[in-house]
This record gives sequence, C-alpha cells and structure tokens, in this order.
Amino acid sequence: GPKHHADEEEDLIPALYESVAGSDALCLKGMADALHGQHESLNQQWLAMRVVLKQIAENKCTELDEVAVNSFVEGYRAHIHFEETEIYPMAERLLTEDAIAKMGFSMRLRRNL
Repeated sequence: GPKHHADEEEDLIPALYESVAGSDALCLKGMADALHGQHESLNQQWLAMRVVLKQIAENKCTELDEVAVNSFVEGYRAHIHFEETEIYPMAERLLTEDAIAKMGFSMRLRRNL
C-alpha cells in the first residue's frame, strides 16, 4: 500500500493538477483530499494490525480483531472503487502520454525497477 499511495500522492495527483482547468480543478481538490484521507485511515489501520500480525508470526498467543480486519478490507474496497470510478477516469481523460510516461518512470524508481 505505501508505494501505491505514494504513486498517487506524489505522481498522479500532481500530474492531474498540472493538466486541469476550470471546474476540474475544484473537483480534483475534493478528490485529492478524499484520497489522502483514505490513505491516512488505511495506514493507521494497517499499523495497528501489523503489531498483532507480528505477534502471531512470533507464535505469541494472540488473535486478529475481526472487526478491525473487516474495516480494513472494506476501507480498501471503497478506496479501490473510488480510484477506479473517479480518479483513474479523470487521469485517462486529462493526462498526456508524456505525463503518463513520466509517472511510470517515477513509479519504477520507487520500486527499484
């Protein structure tokens, strides 16, 4: 998740801001704020679950909180739906091939590819 979140916040959203005008800019601001909020929430949920998962990996007697796991899964499902129905269609409509290539290069660097 963290690299994917960085892809969006460091590459995709700034590229979209460079390409928008008029009402798209206001729409993008709301979408970017929502995306950032989702990333923050998912990261906090992951950090809490990671502690328990590490204990399980160390054979300590512990269980995952079913409510926490379900909340995390549903949060990611909602996040993916938001990306696929709002963010990515806007990117397909507004970004040039050059902008997409530049983002791809940055994303590969982030993953040491």
